[in-house]
Amino acid sequence: MNTTANITDRIEARLVENKASVKTYKTYAVAYATAEKLAKDFDTANGTDVGVPYIVTMLPTTQRWTVVFDLSNWIARSGRGCYLGWFAVRGFFCV
Repeated sequence: MNTTANITDRIEARLVENKASVKTYKTYAVAYATAEKLAKDFDTANGTDVGVPYIVTMLPTTQRWTVVFDLSNWIARSGRGCYLGWFAVRGFFCV
């Protein structure tokens, strides 16, 4: 199963329903910089220095970039809980 493609399909389906539901960026560099900042902000908010893995991916239908955060990985490595909606309220998917 290609998880990244599956997530991309889900993001694009969400964009059809509501264009404002997912943050997208014109360039990879801007999406990457946003992901780096949000990952650091998330660690700070949770009092850790674990680092949240993420994928910067292009959405084929819009030719724009978005970020998917791997919150499951962070929870497993940190050994603590967190607010699961942290990235979602900021307009990003997480797995």
